Amino acid sequence: MRAPLQRFAARLVPRPRCVLDVGCGAGQELLPYLDTVAVGMDLRRSGLVEGRSLFGERAPRLLAGAAEALPFASAAFDVVLCRLALPYTDVQRALGEMARVLAPGGALVLQVHHLRYYLQRAMRAGSLAELVHALRVIGRGAAFELTGRQMRGEVFQLVGSLRRMLTAAGLALVEIDESDRGAPIALARRR
Repeated sequence: MRAPLQRFAARLVPRPRCVLDVGCGAGQELLPYLDTVAVGMDLRRSGLVEGRSLFGERAPRLLAGAAEALPFASAAFDVVLCRLALPYTDVQRALGEMARVLAPGGALVLQVHHLRYYLQRAMRAGSLAELVHALRVIGRGAAFELTGRQMRGEVFQLVGSLRRMLTAAGLALVEIDESDRGAPIALARRR
């Protein structure tokens, strides 16, 4: 079973007032935060509709929107979560937006797909389409890692470059949990 991102955020912000989940899907990561101001954002409206029905009356605020243009005031959230959505965004713009809406001292918890994840997908591909997809992501991710410029589409993140991008966004990397080597979790603090 996967660890909730809340466990990592609590190391820096044990009792947040406002929490944002970027790329929230149905909003499962917000379950521990139902007694706070909890907001989820996702591009896919279908996940948001599912989340509203799952949570019922206690549903957090679930909004459609892009990680690259968060419609919130600067420093509005004590905790920002992002589980496995970053690879599908314009990574540097999305990290900049997450840092912008995070309050000073606040916690950013990211889970990303590492190169190892896509290598495993390529080796275990059950169809040509799955193999081609994994190889495309590996190619785009390699180009991103080498040039710092992201081509349109999904990419992987390596820990070293993630650390540099977090620093450029005004965040300090506190910890990397690599217990899931294909999808490490990064905990960062806004300076």
